[in-house]
Amino acid sequence: MNEPSENIGQQTLRDWLTAGLSLPEVRNLNVESDASYLVNNMIAKYTLAAPFYEISNGALHELQKLQVDLSERHTRGKFYGKDKPFIYEHPVPAGITRNELFRTDL
Repeated sequence: MNEPSENIGQQTLRDWLTAGLSLPEVRNLNVESDASYLVNNMIAKYTLAAPFYEISNGALHELQKLQVDLSERHTRGKFYGKDKPFIYEHPVPAGITRNELFRTDL
């Protein structure tokens, strides 16, 4: 399987995050601040901007039980949201990713 490449939305978010993390004011954020929340959301949106999503074996089995045509592309909203059978979770929580980014030298 080929590794997915970034789309333009992800490239823009990465550039934005990289620029923001170069500012001492951003790197010294209080975890509870609105700006820290924004950084977490930008990290989360980066993963959500991916053209494809991986699913667990458990989710695959549930989709097969529902007889979902897995040869088709489906919008996230078809299965994710209020009163839907699945939830989308980030493979790595945005807060953990943020903490790792804050530890790096950009």
